[in-house]
Amino acid sequence: MGLQGMQMEDVLLEFGNIGTGCCMASLSDMIGETVSYSTPEVMEAEYGRLSDWFGCAGENVVGVLVPFDGDIQGMVLQIYKKEMVKTILEGVMGWKVEREGLDGQLLDLLREVANITASSYLTALSACTEWTIRVSGAAVSMDMAGAIVTELIGAASGMNGTLCIGTRFFAESANGDSHMLIIMQEQSVRRFVEALGVGE
Repeated sequence: MGLQGMQMEDVLLEFGNIGTGCCMASLSDMIGETVSYSTPEVMEAEYGRLSDWFGCAGENVVGVLVPFDGDIQGMVLQIYKKEMVKTILEGVMGWKVEREGLDGQLLDLLREVANITASSYLTALSACTEWTIRVSGAAVSMDMAGAIVTELIGAASGMNGTLCIGTRFFAESANGDSHMLIIMQEQSVRRFVEALGVGE
C-alpha cells in the first residue's frame, strides 16, 4: 500500500478496539447483559484465512451484512451463532423464545440489532476522522457459515482490494463465539491511515 505496514496495522487495531468497544456496549445495553469480546485482528479478505478464522463452516448461523459508504466504503458482517440469536431475541423482546425456527419478523429484529451495533462501530470511526459514513441496505440470511463467507468474498471481490478487522464476541448466557468483521476498501484504509498522520 506504500505505507509502513506495522504502523498501519497498529492504527487499524486501535480503531478496532475503539469501534468494537462502542459496538459491544450498544449490544450489551440492548440485551441487558455483559458482552465480552476478543482483541481485534487485522487480516486479508481471503477465503482460506477467513474460513479458518470463523472456524464453523458447517454450522447453521444467522449472518447480517451491513454496507456503508460516504467518505469511506466497506461492509460490516455479523455472524450470530444459535445461542447468541436466542440471547439477543430474548433480551430485546423481554420473553423466552421457545420456537426453533425464525420467521421474517424475528429476522428483521436481528437485522435491526446488527444495524444499530454496526452504526455504533462506524460512529467511532467517524469521530476519529470527522468523515461522513452512511449505513444502508442491511441484508440478513440463515445459512451455513461457510456459505455466508463465500458470499462475502464474492461481494468483496468487487471492492478492488480489501482489508478486514475481525472480532469474536459472546454474551454471558450464550455459549460459543459469534463474529464481527469490518471489511474496508484498500483505498479507504489508505485514506484512513493517512488522515491519522501515519507516514509513508
